[in-house]
Amino acid sequence: MKNGDGTGIDSLLNVNGIALTIRDFLEMHKIMSLPSVSKKFDALFESLTEIDFSKYPNITDEAIKALKKCPKLKHINLARCNKLTDEAIKALAKHCQNLTYIDLTNCTNLNKQTFIALAENCQELMHINLTGCYQLTKEAFIALKKCPKLTHINLTDCNQLKDTAIKALAETCPKLTHINLTGCYKLTDTAIKALAENCKKLTYINLTGCTKLTDKVIKALVKQFPNLKKINLNGCTRVSDEAIKTLAENCPNLESLMIQNGRILNRTEIDDMRPKKITNTEYSTRRCLLLLFAGAC
Repeated sequence: MKNGDGTGIDSLLNVNGIALTIRDFLEMHKIMSLPSVSKKFDALFESLTEIDFSKYPNITDEAIKALKKCPKLKHINLARCNKLTDEAIKALAKHCQNLTYIDLTNCTNLNKQTFIALAENCQELMHINLTGCYQLTKEAFIALKKCPKLTHINLTDCNQLKDTAIKALAETCPKLTHINLTGCYKLTDTAIKALAENCKKLTYINLTGCTKLTDKVIKALVKQFPNLKKINLNGCTRVSDEAIKTLAENCPNLESLMIQNGRILNRTEIDDMRPKKITNTEYSTRRCLLLLFAGAC
């Protein structure tokens, strides 16, 4: 089948049952309006579960609004689609309420009302990437209370975030397992303590560039996160070597630890920082030697 300019319609799609990709020069809503293919798109969209627009930064609000025909959509990548406004995401949230994953990296036009609408309508969300969405506020995170399944959140370069916002996030999303706070340089120990007190299931936390954090953060992590597997402290210049050693000694499941200058300590290096365990044989030998010197062996 051909469209008006002679391009094959099938060449614009990569279906495989669930996925869709669209050429940069032809917006999706224009394709759907073609009478010759509207029925084909209706059938496709009704069963579509995944769309990736990350390579199409010029996509418009109208194209996203056309997704109202995709009620089964679960996964959408809108990274770097920086022409989108809150109207597009509000429409998406209203009609695609089965979303479990959304990537809004560098969608900088979005405001707090966008995120509130997303949280209120898409209560199945498990993974959300808000990298560079600097208009996030405390109110947006409070709304996430309606997303009880949320486990992954990326807030990289949301550099206007304050402690009150992260405290709200921690209190409303206790099931978080992964959080990335890279570049959130306004955060203090208070924010991380709130995470430690409320998000007991965290296994990954990235604090790169959070320059206000101190050794008090490490104490909070050690006390509350026994299951911690990966942590990034690169750029946390106020965290001492002694605190990092304490972290290694007290988090038995720690697999990866990034410290100053981007150096990554692997499991073996972390184990080397921990006190050596004495085997029963070694203990018996040492005890016997002590008794021998004391004249009792």
